[in-house]
Amino acid sequence: MKSIALLAALLLAPVASAAATGGTYHLAHTYVLGGDGGWDYLTYDAASKRLFVSRSTHVMVLDSLTGKVVGDVANTPGVHGIALAPKLNEGFTTNGGNATVTVFNLTTLATIATIQTASKELDGIAYDPASKRLFTFNGGSNDATVIDATTNAVIATIPLGGRPEFPAVDGRGMVYDNIESASEIVAIDAATAKIVARYPLGTCQHPSGLSIDATQYDAASNLAFASNGRDATLSVIHEDDPDRYTLAQNAATVAGARTMALDPSSGDVFLVTAKLIENPNATSYRDRYHIEPGTFELLVMEP
Repeated sequence: MKSIALLAALLLAPVASAAATGGTYHLAHTYVLGGDGGWDYLTYDAASKRLFVSRSTHVMVLDSLTGKVVGDVANTPGVHGIALAPKLNEGFTTNGGNATVTVFNLTTLATIATIQTASKELDGIAYDPASKRLFTFNGGSNDATVIDATTNAVIATIPLGGRPEFPAVDGRGMVYDNIESASEIVAIDAATAKIVARYPLGTCQHPSGLSIDATQYDAASNLAFASNGRDATLSVIHEDDPDRYTLAQNAATVAGARTMALDPSSGDVFLVTAKLIENPNATSYRDRYHIEPGTFELLVMEP
């Protein structure tokens, strides 16, 4: 449980004053991508150096080195998350619009199968290579769906006791997810599809991003990252040791850049955003802004 202890420490430990270590991130490239619709999660494929970006009804596939659109995964209504299983040469999306999971070929991007679930508002998704199982985290039904990625069969539904957000796996058979409504992290044994522990987050309210060991974590540099869409910053935090973390930098990004992906080979951080127009007649949190058409863009933050 060392990884979860380190994660909890990062979330809860006091952060020291700014230091030079890791404090050199800057906005190096901006690529205008255009297209309609909003966005949610990004997923980086290290083998192909491609970025998979959810765009409401489809997944935009980008060359991370050039910022060019190189492909598309179509017909993913209400898509949120993208998970990759390189050894299976497959990718998966959660489609909140119709409670399905799209399975696609990682090379050709063609759809292989569509898996129907009994849950609601599928959101985060994670693939566990140890068990070859896929886990979707469903905000409308407060549960997780477990799928055998080799057969595409739904094998279990796990009640979570609250609204889940983004999951993370350790690669050795454990899956973690932050429960926003309960301010805790649940630990799931992938092989048994059961919750084996719950970790309260104290005063941390509505946790959203999660990874091993932070919202994004670069093991080579011991840097953790948090993307702050409202503040238009990327927080860069250095892990001095498991009990001490130093805020190295709040690097300037662009307003609305709230989700991100990391290239572990270069340390580059990728974010997406668009020009947001405030909606004075909004009746819900999700409707507070409109997206100006054609302004969707990729930001590349380099160390």
